Amino acid sequence: MNGRVWVVALLFCIAGCVRSGSSGSSGGNPGGGVQPGGNTGNTGNTGNTGNTGNTGNTGNTGNTGNTGNTGNTGNTGNTTHGSPGSGLPLLVAPPPGTATRWVSPSGDDNNPGTQALPWQSLQHAVDMALPGDIIEIEDGTWTPTSQIHITAVGTAQAPILLRAQGTAVVDAIGMSGSNNSRDALFFDNASYVLLHGLQVRNAPRSGARVSLSNHITIQACEFGPNGRWGIFTDYADDLTLLGNECHDSGTEHGIYHSNSSDRAVIRGNYCHDNYASGIQINADPALPGDGISSDCLVEGNICARNGVGGAAGINLASVRNTVIRNNLLIDNLASGIAMWDDGFDPAFGCKNNLVVHNTVVFRSGEGRHCVVVINGSTGNEIRNNVFVGGRRGVYEVTNDAMAGLQVDHNVLYSVDSWPLATNEDSGASYDLAAWQAFSGGAASSVHQQPAFASSGNGDYSLTSLSAGRDSGADLGLLEDLYGDARPAGAAPDCGCFER
Repeated sequence: MNGRVWVVALLFCIAGCVRSGSSGSSGGNPGGGVQPGGNTGNTGNTGNTGNTGNTGNTGNTGNTGNTGNTGNTGNTGNTTHGSPGSGLPLLVAPPPGTATRWVSPSGDDNNPGTQALPWQSLQHAVDMALPGDIIEIEDGTWTPTSQIHITAVGTAQAPILLRAQGTAVVDAIGMSGSNNSRDALFFDNASYVLLHGLQVRNAPRSGARVSLSNHITIQACEFGPNGRWGIFTDYADDLTLLGNECHDSGTEHGIYHSNSSDRAVIRGNYCHDNYASGIQINADPALPGDGISSDCLVEGNICARNGVGGAAGINLASVRNTVIRNNLLIDNLASGIAMWDDGFDPAFGCKNNLVVHNTVVFRSGEGRHCVVVINGSTGNEIRNNVFVGGRRGVYEVTNDAMAGLQVDHNVLYSVDSWPLATNEDSGASYDLAAWQAFSGGAASSVHQQPAFASSGNGDYSLTSLSAGRDSGADLGLLEDLYGDARPAGAAPDCGCFER
């Protein structure tokens, strides 16, 4: 891997009005096991946010062409790619700039908040934050007994930066779990705020909740262990989650983006050992709002060993016009990538999404299907992926999800010799020839075990003689999971790596 540096310096886009409403249901479980969660219930919907536009064509051959939101919270800092087996796929440097205020566990809130005389409480620091402030969070541990309530409002030209550059920790072990003492960090009607580098653990519910907010960026943080979720969002448009580690969520997901929220960018996160999904986007169609999440980008994430309680590595419910690419899903215990309607109504299936260059691998005797496309999830395009099933095969579909489905140039295999595809409605199973006939496509897909370079060391790139090597369609995608140029050979490799 070349380890080169690239800069994430997207500009802001101006938000529309933000939905208010419920904190959402936990979402569905097409992957088997228990269905986590249920409605946590809050207020109703006061209106929907229009699409502020997207960043153009991803070079695919089909139907979506969007890459998520047009910007986030100013300069998020330089990034370097990780390497196979190293955990985080994306390492985000602290955003530049001279701090204007300081906060330290050894400070005093009666101080002026200077470097020499810092404030003590994070709550006081965020209460004092003004547009353009850079608040330096010094090393140490905070042990709040109630949520840190962030209502700060920056602007596109003057965002607010909360920056930890070392070992700043919020340990919520003393929180009771009551309404104002369940989420360690609570972004509430906030906008244009960037949080960098904080460690958050032992929250009764979520490490960070983003509610009724827009243009919030959370990056290079670690969330875990926490009681229910690592990061939980509701009615939060134009969200960016970049290079975070979310692990050991006790009853649900590492990242849960919910409630009709649009234009999220979820990139370069490492979500592992969570009870349910690694990453879930659930528009919660049964709750207030339009019940659809649109124009998101789920890119370059690693989801590993999630799903002892069911769900999927990447679980999508009522998601539209979204790109899922260059993700590595390994050793999960339920499904791989699931697209469905949250069990609400097939009219709210996942539609017109692009699923390309992902690698999904299960161990023998574990997991369910690599890809689930059910309950009215139509018009989806699935290309250039490597899918290795374990206890099940590759595809699970329903009849009402077949319209407009495009599947090709995928490597398909099941280590336990299950049929490549099954139909949940009819109970039919399909080998490659039958799947090609039923799907009306997949002419360039192969049924063959891929040969990985060093899967035991986290390197799931394809060897020179492997199925899928130099055999993908050119979709215009220029990088792989770790930033290496694509294609490196005569044609792109299938899966999330390029050699």
